[in-house]
Amino acid sequence: MTETEGTGRPDNKTRWLSKGLESLIYENRKSRTAFFDIVVIGSGYGGAVAAASLAGLRQHGKSLSLCVLERGREFTPGAFPASMTEAPTEMRFTLPDRNQAAGSLEGLYDFRLGADLNIVLGNGLGGGSLINAGVMQRPRADVFDSNWPGALRGGATLDGHFRQAEELLGARQSGKYNTIEEHADCAKVAKFKSLEELGRDKFDAAPVTIAMQDGVETSAGIPLKACTLCGDCASGCNHGAKISLDTNLLAEARQKGAEIYTGASVVRLEKDQEGKETSWTLHVVHTRRKLRERQASTFRIEARYVILAAGSLGSTELLLRSQEKERLRFSKKLGKHFSSNGDMLAAGFNQQMESNSVASDQIPFDKRHVGPTITGIIDARDEAGRGGIVIEEMAIPAPLQRVFEELVTTSNTLHSLSRLHHGSHRHRGRFVDPFAVNHDTMRKTSLYAVMGDDGADGELRLPHAGKKENDATPEEGIIRVHWPGLNRKPLFNEQIDALEKLSANSRVAGKILPNPAWKLLPGSMNFLTNNQLGPLATVHPLGGCSMGDDVRHGVVDEYGRVYDGDPRHRKQYHEGLVVLDGAIIPTAIGTNPALTITAVALRAVDGLKKLWHLETGHQQQQSLSERPWYRQLQKTFYTDYQQTEIQVIERLSGDVRLRDSKEKIVDAVVEITLAFAPVRVRELAGMDTGEEGRMPVSLKTIPVADGIPAARSRLRIFTRSDWKSLEEQIHRPQSPNDLRLRQSRVEELKDAMACYTANVTGKLDVFGRGNSFLADRILRALWAWLPNRGLRDTWQQFFPLPYEPRVTDGKVLQRALGALRLASHAGEKRLLEYSLIVDSDASASGTVSFDLAGDRIEGYKTFTYGRRSNPWRQLSQMRLTKMRGLIEDKDTPPLLCLDTRFLSRINVPLIRLTAQQDQVNAMLDLFSLGAYLARMMIGIHLWSFRKPDAPLTDEPDRLPGKITGLPRPGVVEIQVDTIPDNRVSGLSEGDPVVIHLTHYRVEGSKKPPVVMIHGYSASGTSFTHDTIHNNFTKSFWKEGRDVWILDMRTSPGLPSARYPWSFEDVAGADIPVAIDYIYRQYDNGRKVDVLAHCMGAVMFSMAALNPDYIIHRYNAWVARYFGNENLDRQAFVDNFFKHRVRSVIFSQVTPTVVFSPDNKLRAFFMQYFKELMPDNYQFRPEHEPTLADDLIDRLLYTLPYPEEEFDIENPPWSPRKRTPFTRTRHRMDALYGRDFNLKNVDDRVLQHIDDLFGPMSIDTVKQTIHFARLDTISTKEGHNFFVTEKNLEKWTFPTCSFNGIDNGLSDVATSYRTDQVFSKASAAHYLMLRNERFGH
Repeated sequence: MTETEGTGRPDNKTRWLSKGLESLIYENRKSRTAFFDIVVIGSGYGGAVAAASLAGLRQHGKSLSLCVLERGREFTPGAFPASMTEAPTEMRFTLPDRNQAAGSLEGLYDFRLGADLNIVLGNGLGGGSLINAGVMQRPRADVFDSNWPGALRGGATLDGHFRQAEELLGARQSGKYNTIEEHADCAKVAKFKSLEELGRDKFDAAPVTIAMQDGVETSAGIPLKACTLCGDCASGCNHGAKISLDTNLLAEARQKGAEIYTGASVVRLEKDQEGKETSWTLHVVHTRRKLRERQASTFRIEARYVILAAGSLGSTELLLRSQEKERLRFSKKLGKHFSSNGDMLAAGFNQQMESNSVASDQIPFDKRHVGPTITGIIDARDEAGRGGIVIEEMAIPAPLQRVFEELVTTSNTLHSLSRLHHGSHRHRGRFVDPFAVNHDTMRKTSLYAVMGDDGADGELRLPHAGKKENDATPEEGIIRVHWPGLNRKPLFNEQIDALEKLSANSRVAGKILPNPAWKLLPGSMNFLTNNQLGPLATVHPLGGCSMGDDVRHGVVDEYGRVYDGDPRHRKQYHEGLVVLDGAIIPTAIGTNPALTITAVALRAVDGLKKLWHLETGHQQQQSLSERPWYRQLQKTFYTDYQQTEIQVIERLSGDVRLRDSKEKIVDAVVEITLAFAPVRVRELAGMDTGEEGRMPVSLKTIPVADGIPAARSRLRIFTRSDWKSLEEQIHRPQSPNDLRLRQSRVEELKDAMACYTANVTGKLDVFGRGNSFLADRILRALWAWLPNRGLRDTWQQFFPLPYEPRVTDGKVLQRALGALRLASHAGEKRLLEYSLIVDSDASASGTVSFDLAGDRIEGYKTFTYGRRSNPWRQLSQMRLTKMRGLIEDKDTPPLLCLDTRFLSRINVPLIRLTAQQDQVNAMLDLFSLGAYLARMMIGIHLWSFRKPDAPLTDEPDRLPGKITGLPRPGVVEIQVDTIPDNRVSGLSEGDPVVIHLTHYRVEGSKKPPVVMIHGYSASGTSFTHDTIHNNFTKSFWKEGRDVWILDMRTSPGLPSARYPWSFEDVAGADIPVAIDYIYRQYDNGRKVDVLAHCMGAVMFSMAALNPDYIIHRYNAWVARYFGNENLDRQAFVDNFFKHRVRSVIFSQVTPTVVFSPDNKLRAFFMQYFKELMPDNYQFRPEHEPTLADDLIDRLLYTLPYPEEEFDIENPPWSPRKRTPFTRTRHRMDALYGRDFNLKNVDDRVLQHIDDLFGPMSIDTVKQTIHFARLDTISTKEGHNFFVTEKNLEKWTFPTCSFNGIDNGLSDVATSYRTDQVFSKASAAHYLMLRNERFGH
């Protein structure tokens, strides 16, 4: 990327008006407190008006000091993101389930994601004006209704202030509105003409705050340059053409002597005692987290007057937080009357008129001719009920180009499913790929912003009211929108209907696509998601501190003065506290609200001047230096762009019956390893094809992948008996200190045992179409769908159980037609075709001989919807169709499956990156490829994304209880810890953490008691549940053994399960306390036998193998239990288990656990995406499932299972049968692999699966990433302090491990390796048991 051409060295100055908070702290380093007469918090429209109007004023002859505090940073021209590469560093976001903002906290964009509403805010000096479209339109008079203070009703009192605001902000210049029509190149702006055709007589040019000619000056006298029409307004103007607040009102405030500080986050307000000179104390922290964490405490600013202008969310949060922390009383309306301004985003896809709405960083700025973000308005405010609607076209800035293109193409894929997919598909023919982003189509795609009246009945809430918080580094920007009914308001469907009507009646035409986050599917298919809708989006949040005539009707009065909500106080207001921003607007505006906010603020400031007795001073204005430029970007664009390239490496293997060269039939295993030459990602995703279409992409093999000797393109053939012997050798480690067999050694073993080895060359053609026509596609797909799910879904819709949704829309025929249309898409075939040639240089050994030199090997993968089909299995299984000696079965050619063990050993997940321009562009290209594959999967396999059957309505019972035939158990709880902090909703710092012991007593028993330890996310019910035939507890009890069930702090039956504990936390406290307590319940102590399952075995092993390490985690509660905090812990712990444990049984997992190959791949991906995983992921959502939950469950329904299990989950000929366990099972298997084999589990157990498994923490599960990497247990930080020869020498009690071969979580190698390790290093007797029929 060329930085500048012909402009000299760029000026990197990033400050013009402001200083950083660190400057203010340094200036007041001794007192740690600063003083100002007036403090304005926030620099958006309200804050800028207040600063410009009040700076330089006097009171009773005394000059007043004023400062502005801005949370973000200052941006000078050239400092805004100019490309996709720069955008990620400017993003701050808050997820709905997290009480902490992430990303760049000083970034330009502030994304607030929520269950009901997603919000995008500007974050920087100038607030929303930095990234908004600068549209200044007046609202209709009927907006100012009875919800407004009496003085403002009807809006007439604001007329003069509206005109003043238009002139100050630059929307009116020389007496006329400033529009795109003033620009010399207006005729080149296609989207302006397109909107004009769409709106016709309702269309008008939008008044905007953009300079249309060189030399325009702002109200502060700052010169601007003419708009380049680059389309990047929404990512900040790098060309000095935008009349943002930092160029007018804030510059004016600075000229009048205001101090402006950026990077300053105010976290709460404290009201000073009466009689003190100041009225308020502000608690301020650095916005940047690293600086904030260095603060010993909040920095204090004392002020006489405080003006909150932090935006609807920020101002409301400050008052709510101050009410909570400082016990201030405000109106009960605080947080109420919140509005999204009725915002709706919609796209006009593939229209007849070109709109050129999407900017590209591949095109020079002055050659794009996109135009400002918004140039025109369709004013339909006299229709569609009160307030009507406003429609505006939008430009997509270059930094957001790829995201928009992928989202709108995906939305089109989904909405196209409601139409028949006509035409015939020809094998190996050129075709227009509907799943690929088409740039010709993008030039004819528009984005529309629609606004209306949403009723303003939303609410803003602070999470975790009443919880403790660290004052030194408090979190801000975490307020949440609570508005469950927003997405079902009629307004939003009316907006889409209005757009569709306008589109149909104009030359623009095209397909209207609503915001996919809100409405994922077209209306005729919405029943597939139970008519669920997702969150809407807004860039115009309003309300939360709404105006009213008194404290009963509002938070502030007409001038923004904050009402005192304490009836004991005589004063009506909190003196000196004012709110002046969008938070005080009590209703939706129905159009862009910036002008209204400014006008209301101007009127309020005029009133405040009189109320506070402020007068204009004679202070000489300060002159500002010339506005600096961070860099000049007029000629910036990509020149030598390095395309992102990836390399595909795969190994396929499977059982094949062959005839050798002597015509002898051989039961063989064929293994084909393929390394392909790097290929451009854009080519794979079809991004560079136009209207002429594309051909399948050919991947050519290469001899060997660079840096991966094992990834050599070759064929190996083994006899079935040799293959089995080979697997046993591979799984056995060489020694306890060398737990991983190197891949080079694996390849040596395979080369030695293969009866035939030869290199191969050839190609793989991907994503081509197979032959099909309309009727063929429909019949094939319907024939598969009916037994797969069609019969069951139809039955459940018309004959639901009481807790299931019922079909009430009466659109039976419409649904039937919808199934036909969907079948026309589902029957499409996409192919991956292999064509290989065996090299003449081959090696052979053994009694079996093959001669394949020069022969062709062919196979294919078919991606289509079919009977028991699974998209992931289709992509990982190749049908072998041609090979010399192949004993053919035309109906079912032999399968070669992806060898995930090979991928996990070489640590490459099928593909690897080989070339890139930079990391961000590479990630974007990979995102595009992923989106392309997702669209293909959705378009063909939508029926595979089935919603699981509803779970039973019974409340889960997750702690052991009464077992039929056994006496009622005794229960004891022992505190072992406290909750460390407040990071988890519902858990407070200091809450007790207990273990729960359930005792099934055998009177008079002299036998050793048995202690059972559950796995992670499982509870003690795993051993006791009545539905489990002859469960462990009952079996041992009948043998005359006392049985103790330990529910550790991680048991889903205990509240503490949702906290992100490390496994060491549990190992160091819960297990030693439990075992010691049980040991002491018997005269003279009695050693116990331990049965530990899964992660219970991990935690027991941690404690027993390295007591030295556990000592360091010996908390006060454990010390208190043992009776002496000054205990000689070393001597005590060294012999602890030796004296208390008689024997141990490990179930499924041991200290040398080897994860299954699939789980190793999960761990590989989790290490990169773990921060994006939701903290509140649970097997059974505790709330009513949202659309997001529904989508997660549908995605997880595509997890690959054996075909016989598909029929158990989807009984084809028993439509009345329900499988309520599927949601929990799939959510578990997404984390752990295939937990159990359905054939081995009784139906009654499955019906009560939620009694056995439950709440947990994703963060705790992430520790297993290290287990997968090391093939052994480790600390949270990834250190193996446990499985060493020295530690194993201390393991003195007899040990047995039991492993199910059909185990989706841990590999069969676990049993081999444990046998080898314990046999060599431990003095204890060790027994290994394996069972081929059992799972985890």
